[in-house]
Amino acid sequence: MHVRGKLVGVAHYGRVPLTPEDPVRVVRERDNAEDPNALKVEALMGGVWTQVGYVDRGTAAWVGERAVGAAQLVTQGCAYELPMLLEVA
Repeated sequence: MHVRGKLVGVAHYGRVPLTPEDPVRVVRERDNAEDPNALKVEALMGGVWTQVGYVDRGTAAWVGERAVGAAQLVTQGCAYELPMLLEVA
């Protein structure tokens, strides 16, 4: 399964230039007061994971509905993969 979504909020984080080869990760942000389904996007920059934006709300909600069990695995130190194509909005 592949998910297609948009990377939003990039202006707030300085429009970090990314290439398809750059390592990125999507992190669930359950304590986000604006959106309990929020998925922040981080890029590995200089050896440090740095936030570069968010997955758009619609895609984050769709992923959140299907990743409830996976979110529990992440808290136990495990990870899951969900291939995602993000376009800069």
